[in-house]
Amino acid sequence: MDIFMTITGWHWFGFALILFGLELFAPAAFFLWLGVAALFVAITTFALILLVPLQFVLFAILSLVVMWGGRRFYNQASGCQKSNHLNQRGLEMVGLVLTLERPIINGQSRITIGDSTWKILGADAATGTEVKVTAVRGNALVVEALSHPLE
Repeated sequence: MDIFMTITGWHWFGFALILFGLELFAPAAFFLWLGVAALFVAITTFALILLVPLQFVLFAILSLVVMWGGRRFYNQASGCQKSNHLNQRGLEMVGLVLTLERPIINGQSRITIGDSTWKILGADAATGTEVKVTAVRGNALVVEALSHPLE
């Protein structure tokens, strides 16, 4: 008797356990989603009598669906947002409202954001002025004044 003719739900259940075990050694939850798909195929195979080729087709389809759904769930649950500004930290600053620590003189100054000091470009403004980052030019942030300083 051919082994492919006798794949049962127990085989799929064992395969799911192996995939869950592999997840312990691999990052990114890849084997987790495959294990969930194999578990679904095991449950379906216990409930219905499926031909082996149909079991493999079901596993392939469920793998794609579960990976897609799991990735979406994980991204929403963790608040993970994809950034199109990889290695362009300045672009992530656009829209940020800051208070000047030093005056902008002759269109240039510096400001501390987090643990970094950034060169800023904009119209002359006094210390304490609120500015908004509107663009990035090279490695400098372009700002525009939102308010006048408190005097």
